[in-house]
Formats: sequence, structure tokens, C-alpha cells
Amino acid sequence: PPRRVADLLFRRDMAGPSLGQIAASMTGLVLVEKLCMELALPQWAPTLEAYQTAMGTLKFTAVTGFLMSFVSFWGIGTLLALPALLHVERWKIQPNRKLDFQALLQSMPLIVFNFFLAALAVPLCLHATLPESAFDWKRLPDAGTLVRDVVVWFAAEEVLFF
Repeated sequence: PPRRVADLLFRRDMAGPSLGQIAASMTGLVLVEKLCMELALPQWAPTLEAYQTAMGTLKFTAVTGFLMSFVSFWGIGTLLALPALLHVERWKIQPNRKLDFQALLQSMPLIVFNFFLAALAVPLCLHATLPESAFDWKRLPDAGTLVRDVVVWFAAEEVLFF
């Protein structure tokens, strides 16, 4: 009988490789962030700073947070859903499951509600809890701060996901 992928991956002897994958993911994220901060941000900072000044920090945080959420949730989410929508059978994590399009359509109101809730609440929470220095485009965090933030973000995402 076909075995579940989870049974093959989540074994006692896989703790080391799993922690290694987490460490590699965190390291990769910190490197990409650092690369973006050194190569892309200097060119974009004056424009972003001008928008932030014109709109105000709260509105700027809400608008940019919503735009980033929209692109990542609906854009990347749609790309990740394409194999299921196109009935691709190879490389499936759950080989015995098929897409129930009716169930997906019935779930869309909740999915859309959750999207708007997160897209609006997270930027507002960040604006309310972060210090004013977090919105300064000229004072960027050092590598140590990025590492700390990535570790906290990973932990928070895992807790909130499950």
C-alpha cells in the first residue's frame, strides 16, 4: 500500500536533517534580506520615503502591507495552486487526494475574509508596536538584528500556522 509522505519524513532519525533545513531556510532568508537591503533598497529608499512622508506612516504601512499581502497571497498562492487546478498528479504530497473544486468555491468567503483580516490587521499591529526608528529608511538593521527577527518570525509563523 502507498505510504504517506509524512510517515517517511517525520521520523526520529530525521530531526537533524529537519533542523538543518530550518537553519538553511533561515540563513537563506537573512542573506536575501541583506542582499536586498544593500542592492535594491538604496535605489528605492528615496521614493518610499517620499510616499511615506506624503501619506503618513500609518497609511503608508497599511497600503504597502496590503499590496505585499495581495501579491504574495493571491499571486504566489495561485501559482502554487495551479498543479491542483490543472489536475497534475506527479510530486503530490497527498497522493490519494484530489481537488474538490466545489469545496474550494464554498470556502472562498472564509478565505477572502481571512485574507482581508490579515492584510489589514498585521500592518496596523506593526505600526502600533514597532518603534518609530523601524520606519526610518536611512537606519537599516544590522545582520544580528535580522537574524533575531527571522528566528522570531519563523517561531511565530509556526505557532500561528498550527
